[in-house]
Amino acid sequence: MAPVLYYMPEGPPSRAVVMCIRYLELRDIELKLCRTYMGETSEPDFIKMNPQKTVPFLDDNGFYLAESRAIMLYLVHSRAPESVLLGRFPKKRAMIQHRLDFELGTIAPIAGKIIRDVMMGDMTVIPPELKEKLYKALEITNSWLTKTAYIADNFISIADFSYLATISTFFHCGVPIEEKFPNIWAWYQRSKSLAGYEENEEGARTLGHMFKQKLAEPF
Repeated sequence: MAPVLYYMPEGPPSRAVVMCIRYLELRDIELKLCRTYMGETSEPDFIKMNPQKTVPFLDDNGFYLAESRAIMLYLVHSRAPESVLLGRFPKKRAMIQHRLDFELGTIAPIAGKIIRDVMMGDMTVIPPELKEKLYKALEITNSWLTKTAYIADNFISIADFSYLATISTFFHCGVPIEEKFPNIWAWYQRSKSLAGYEENEEGARTLGHMFKQKLAEPF
């Protein structure tokens, strides 16, 4: 049976994995819509496979795997072990892991709180302290891109998929990427050549439109 990726196109983690799949041309993987906001991740059959009740989620013939970064690592290791997406030397791999860890530990919690509090809560104005935290994290990312063409190095890695899914969401939610973070903006434009770019943009635009509708004033 073909592997199945349960995903939500509005969600940045899902979009990151889909871009990885498109980049690797893994045409045998079935993409199955599974939306948290419609309660589909809380259905009993899904919970049996994934008690985390999250997407993206991979079912590779009974091998179950959650978390976008783990899924991308698995797909590259199992399907394209010679790919440069993970780096071919220890220092390159370490830098890719660093970028993924920074996004997971620093950027994602801030982004998650902002999006969650607006979309599911009653926050209609982004507090200055949250903006400051987000902008500081993006300033660090912007500084890396003074030295490399892509997030971790001068080649595309799985870190680019994670950051592209997140940065495109910020942009479509109204964060002034072009004005405040020129190196990120230049990288964002370079990324247009990636397989799955437009698919990612569509999901980011959808989320951004819903987000902006709930704000009383622009980001």
